[in-house]
Amino acid sequence: MSLALKCAATVEERKLVAQLLREERQREKSDYARPWWNKPFSRIGVALGAGVVFTLLTALLLHMS
Repeated sequence: MSLALKCAATVEERKLVAQLLREERQREKSDYARPWWNKPFSRIGVALGAGVVFTLLTALLLHMS
């Protein structure tokens, strides 16, 4: 969008792109909280994931025999 602002030829184009940039910044400020992927997993999450993997592997092995 900032490149579009630099390339705008007329006053109307500049106003439109500037308005879009303002709306984009406002949307980013009031946007919902995004998850932090660098946080460690909780013990419950690890246990639940291990249980699911164990269950799937057991079902797969029983199905193959």
